[in-house]
Amino acid sequence: MPLKFTTDPKVITRKIKNVLMDIPRIAGIEAERFFKESFRRQGWHDNVFTPWKARKGGRTRTLGEKKSGRSVLIKTGALRRSIRVIHRGRDFVVLGTSLPYAKIHNEGGIISGRFRVRTHTRRNRQGEGTHTVTEHSRTVNRRMPRRRFMGNSNALNYKINTVIRYRIKQI
Repeated sequence: MPLKFTTDPKVITRKIKNVLMDIPRIAGIEAERFFKESFRRQGWHDNVFTPWKARKGGRTRTLGEKKSGRSVLIKTGALRRSIRVIHRGRDFVVLGTSLPYAKIHNEGGIISGRFRVRTHTRRNRQGEGTHTVTEHSRTVNRRMPRRRFMGNSNALNYKINTVIRYRIKQI
């Protein structure tokens, strides 16, 4: 199959403009894919790969809970699924998540305060019978380790540049 090559400056200019206008979309797709890939890799890839800190063990499995050997930051997959392109402009793209707990997991930090626990019914460990837990307050002071899954990454920039260079070479 012969290659079609044109030297018409108008055609080449139009193709370059199309690629330039498509860069934010390409960058958004690659970034979303890269951020979601962090969950599969169980760590953050910048210049080097940094694995996430493992969850604390020792907790016994309760009814309805998945295996304790599950991946870090994945219980239902909601956090991973929530990563998406929020806004795209002519020369930029913004990705994010709408889940309130995403920031503390991505950046780490301290969760402290007094929280209200509403009245609820709980099954016992053997699954036979229930009891009612009365409303009370709980004081929490816990340090969450940083498990980065979104942000600037040299590996992501390299990937985006590679895809853009490929698109330009196709012209």
